[in-house]
Amino acid sequence: MSRLPQVTARKLLAALQREGFVIDRVKGSHYFLRHKDSPDRRTVVALHSGDIPQGPLRDILKQAGLSREAFSRSDAWRPPSAGWRCAAPFLRIT
Repeated sequence: MSRLPQVTARKLLAALQREGFVIDRVKGSHYFLRHKDSPDRRTVVALHSGDIPQGPLRDILKQAGLSREAFSRSDAWRPPSAGWRCAAPFLRIT
């Protein structure tokens, strides 16, 4: 098994949204997400500074129903352009 890439919580949150997750609610720095097509796919991302450790990142991907290999290979966690930044605190809650 390969190691997962180092990602920040903001990049992970943006990647999950590109995979079809929407923000269900926010409590403090924790963003509760659910998949728009399959409501039983839920996960929580803590929007803390720094990179997400490997263990919690693996657990988030498992809860989201995403494979480690697909996430590592995909560009979902990479920003789409050099000047792109995720404005997670300002995202619309649906």
